Amino acid sequence: MLHSSLGDNKLGFPMFVMLVADFLLMDGILPCHQDLAAEGKLYQWSPGMFVCFVSHQWLSRMHPDPSGQQMAILRAALKGIIEESVPVITDLIAEVGVRKFKTMKSNVKRAISNGFLWLDWISVPQKAGLTDGEAIRKMEREQMSAIQAIPDYVANSNVFMVLAPPLPHHSTAVACDFNSWYSRGWCRLEAICRLLAAQETSHEIIIIKSMTSVVHAFAAHMYLTSVGDGDFEVSSDRQALHSVLLKTINRKLDYFASQGAAGKFMHRFLTAAADRLLSGLLPSSSPVNNGGVVPFLQKYDFKSLGDQHGHEWGPLHIAAIEGNLAICQSAVAAGTNVSLLAPYLGEAGKTLSLGRVSPLHLAAISGHVEVISFLIDSKAEIHQPCSSGPDSLHLAAAVGAKSFEAISMLLSKSADANRLNKVIGGAALHHVFYNVRKSGQAGVVQLLLQHNARPDAVDIFGATLGHNAVLFGASMETVKILLASGVSPHRIAAPRGLVGRGAVRCCRSAIWLGFSREALHAISEHSLFSWLHIAARHGRLEMVKCLLESDADPMAKSRRGETAAELARRHGFEDIYQLCTRLRHEES
Repeated sequence: MLHSSLGDNKLGFPMFVMLVADFLLMDGILPCHQDLAAEGKLYQWSPGMFVCFVSHQWLSRMHPDPSGQQMAILRAALKGIIEESVPVITDLIAEVGVRKFKTMKSNVKRAISNGFLWLDWISVPQKAGLTDGEAIRKMEREQMSAIQAIPDYVANSNVFMVLAPPLPHHSTAVACDFNSWYSRGWCRLEAICRLLAAQETSHEIIIIKSMTSVVHAFAAHMYLTSVGDGDFEVSSDRQALHSVLLKTINRKLDYFASQGAAGKFMHRFLTAAADRLLSGLLPSSSPVNNGGVVPFLQKYDFKSLGDQHGHEWGPLHIAAIEGNLAICQSAVAAGTNVSLLAPYLGEAGKTLSLGRVSPLHLAAISGHVEVISFLIDSKAEIHQPCSSGPDSLHLAAAVGAKSFEAISMLLSKSADANRLNKVIGGAALHHVFYNVRKSGQAGVVQLLLQHNARPDAVDIFGATLGHNAVLFGASMETVKILLASGVSPHRIAAPRGLVGRGAVRCCRSAIWLGFSREALHAISEHSLFSWLHIAARHGRLEMVKCLLESDADPMAKSRRGETAAELARRHGFEDIYQLCTRLRHEES
């Protein structure tokens, strides 16, 4: 039976949760919603409940965790958080670059122990075991109602957890980790709902990477993340999520509007970014409204095209991120400074300093090629860095919505593919691997190599392209392209310059690059490891196989004196350990 309470009657399907204490007592394969309900293990949410919303990638088509490994890791991590035996590491970016960001407090950890879990498999009706046609149709209706209520479920939750340990997919054997989680459309939707749902925007997430590795991280970069660009096993799911996300955006816009002058910047920003967030969810998207200057000024509450207060975003910045070429042309004709650097993001009562950016930076990030072309032709400096280091080419590679198109345009306008980021030293090819979006990555790498990008370039940590590719989970096609380009996979990175100070500056810059920011506290391993060491340490089995086939030495030691096999075993990747030790015995 279900435990009822005076829950939120506005929800199309109630928010069902499970006691953390009950979850910790379980083992083996996790029962589905219907089975747990029959056992009396589910409760209907009511105000005052402390809820952990758990977002995760399914490891098979029919069951999220057919081996039980993922849930075992969640149980161990939760127990470690509650008992404070597992340190919750604050993301370096949050510590260095974000004001007023606090680490997880002890009272939150205690609240988790007495709290509840929301997780799709246990909180939403599933098809598992159903054979009756009417029962299946009822389940499908309830699932659709639950999908529409995802923003409310997230808003009602106190903690947003990402469960993303590196585990193989049951069907494909491809490693599923934080990178693959972030590439999933459903996971992106849940995370963006976290960003937009609460009245006071909450950028904080907890990333569970293993039983003993938990990171308290920051997710504000997701304001420019497209759910539709994520991966979906069922293509029609995109259309189903459009109305969900649109409702969430409109509700957040209403909140910013209610804040008056304090919310004006964020209202303008989110209005301009809305098309980007929604892109790809419908078969064809409407073009940006180029209805003229007056409608644009009214939409964004500007008095004129020259309405620029200090270094805030003016009409040209907004038009660049929106992709409104006509307004860009009118603003430049009116005398707007085409290279003005203005703050990237701000909010009432607190500021998240992600650097000052120009209209060209925003157009490069958003992938608006016509705007990129126009701004450069209007004398925007193509290699002007934003205040955190990267220029437009770096940004298009690292966080670009349409990296290939934007990079192609920038290169056609004589952008230098080998120009280094002044903060972290990496060229555009390095930045490609910071982009969690793996679709089309190999094509971008090929494009840059065709424009004479150096495959042997290194960053401030001495990391080659291969080090970044392996650390940030590049596609296997991309890794093979790098190997074919002649880059040595055996090289152990040697840091350059004042690495101590450079590492801090890197963290500030990496806010722009941070789609894989949960790995940034491990980026210093570049100065210790070869490609194979990194692949083994992060559980990337297919990469390990590929590197071993390319004659990487499984017995070579890192600067810490560890072999790839030893690293794999220390971090719990027994399959990689067995593979490396078997090869060692065969060679001996």
